[in-house]
Formats: sequence, C-alpha cells, structure tokens
Amino acid sequence: MLCAALLTAVSLAADWPNLNEGGKTGYRAPEDVGLVITVEDHGEDDAHLPTIEADGALVVHTLQKARGVKKVRWLREDLTRDAMLKAATKAGKQAKGKGVVWVYVQGFGTLDPVSGDRWIIASDAEDAFTELGLANCAADPADPLGQAARAGVREHVVSVAELRDAAAAGGHPVVMVVETVPAPMDCTLHGLGGSAKQIPREPLPAPNTLVWTDRGGRAQGWSIVQWSVGHMGMTYLFAAVLRGWPDGFLDDKLSGRVTPAEATAWVDAAARAFTSADWSPMMPQAQSGFPEDVPLAVGSLEPLPAGVVPVKRKAAPTVLP
Repeated sequence: MLCAALLTAVSLAADWPNLNEGGKTGYRAPEDVGLVITVEDHGEDDAHLPTIEADGALVVHTLQKARGVKKVRWLREDLTRDAMLKAATKAGKQAKGKGVVWVYVQGFGTLDPVSGDRWIIASDAEDAFTELGLANCAADPADPLGQAARAGVREHVVSVAELRDAAAAGGHPVVMVVETVPAPMDCTLHGLGGSAKQIPREPLPAPNTLVWTDRGGRAQGWSIVQWSVGHMGMTYLFAAVLRGWPDGFLDDKLSGRVTPAEATAWVDAAARAFTSADWSPMMPQAQSGFPEDVPLAVGSLEPLPAGVVPVKRKAAPTVLP
C-alpha cells in the first residue's frame, strides 16, 4: 500500500459535507463532454491510490448531476500515453456549439528532469522502466545515459500541457483538474536524477483553457488526500464549484452563476480553510486563459454550507439559459 510519505493525510473540519450524493442544479449541458481518467494499474503490487475510485465516481456524478453533462467517459484500464492523448482529442472533438470539455485525471506522477514539467505516468510504464534498467538515479539528464533514459521514459508519460492541448484541439473551452502523487516504482520515476522534492513547473496559461492542480503535500508539489471526506483535496473542491458554492464570493452578489474568476478565487480561499489547522496546506494553482463569459456552474445552485469559508450567503436564485 502507498504509505503516508507519498499521500499526505490532512485533517478536515467536521462541517465540510459529503458530496457523493445530491448536487442537482437543474442545468443541462448537452453540448458539453466529460472525460475522467484514473490511472492506477502500473503493475506494482504496492502501488495504490486509496481514493482514486471514489474520486472518479465523485467527478462523474458531479458532471452529470450538477453540470448536466450527458456524455461522460470514465477510463480506468489500458491507459497508455497514446490512449490518454487519443481520449482527450476525441473528447475535444465531441463537444458541440458552445460546449465545454471537462477533463479530470488522477494517477502517479513524476517530473521532467530538464523542464520540471509534471508528467502523468501511463499504465504501461512499469515494464518499460524495468526494461530500460534505470535503477541508477544519479544519471545526469545531460549525458548520453540520461538522455537515453529520458527518451525511453517519455514514451510512457504524458505531460499536463499535452493532455490539455489535445482536449483543446477541437476549439472548445477546456477545464482540466489534475491530481498526481509521486510514483513509488523506483527513484528513477521521481525525476531521472531530479529530486522528488522538486516543485513541478505547471504549464503556462493557454487560450480557452483552465487547469487546476494542487501543489501541497509538504514541499514536494503533490496532491493531498483529505481523509475525512475520502477524496483528494482538489477533487472535492472542484465538485463544490460545480455545485455552486463560489457564487457571490467576489462581490457578495448572488447571480445563480459561478464565473471562472469566482471559482479560482474561492478554491484558493477554501483550500486555506480546508487545511488551516494542518502543517501541510493545499496549494491550489490555476493556469487560466479561460473565457470569463463561460460560467462553470449555472442553475439552482447549492447554498454554501455555513462555516466552510468566511462567506455567508442565502439561498441562491435559479438562473437557467
């Protein structure tokens, strides 16, 4: 089992509710498309992400019930680099009209030792890494051995930016949520000579896209499990956004819509409240080129639970397009 050294356990205040049920807003988004990718099977007996099934189910439930997305595809097996990129490209092309492409990915991660980019490790990576014989973690990415190692590894990982750009190739707005933890396979997977404590360099903002990641988890730049609700922190907050909690956060005026700016600001504030009593807070990061006139949540939004963040609001009005 993956130990607490890789997944930082964080205490959670009792007033953060269970989001696994409910959340209907009455909104329908038939032009939207959802893609949920949960990569866990790497051939490692001790490699396990304890909340990955629950997180995938929560995202599917939330996209369907809160956002009203009909086409939601959940991929859990045979997730090679090519399979993930093809799935993202397909999702981007399936969106219609003004539809939004929603991409959620969770799995083990590592960092490009040269650029610091966050890599999502494919399900076929274990055998490839073993065959390459990369047990020597001192391999310098600048020397021939390091270059060969990086080239071999590159065939079995996909960067956050690559997955985002594949989903965006169809020309529709993309919202992407990424949850990764350090791979336990061997030290090579922690950076091919780089440090597992290195903070990932998140992708630069791209037009029409919004990418949320968590850079908490001590100093390592990895996602945090919130054990009290049984979910990764960013996953839980993403579900809360689609249910409408950030409505009115910036101007204290309820509109029945959650804008990207409201959502991003609220997630940052909520993350601080989420782990305010813990030594290892969430560090949400947003790389946004997303259009502000495209709301993330619309409809009969769920009232913000009392005590969650320092914002109180009354019942939200219903706004449907």
